Amino acid sequence: MLTQSVDITAQEEKPLSIKPGVFSLQGKMTYRIEEVEKGKSFKIFFTNLPLPAGRFSGSLKLMTNYDDNTEISITINGNFSKDTEDNEKKL
Repeated sequence: MLTQSVDITAQEEKPLSIKPGVFSLQGKMTYRIEEVEKGKSFKIFFTNLPLPAGRFSGSLKLMTNYDDNTEISITINGNFSKDTEDNEKKL
């Protein structure tokens, strides 16, 4: 399985909190949210599930406590080929 991450950093003095919203890739990927520095930075980890070769795309929406930016949308695009599957089996 492959894992990639996205960093989210607060852009205001006010502490940032995020909550999961809609995740359109259930059954294809999992995600977890890790708070790196309380109220300041987060890391979102995405891990693929075993799938046949093919393309997929979707998004994760996160809700924030910021009045000016109440939602963060992370777009995810992937392409798993036969080579990707073979390389995962070797790991």
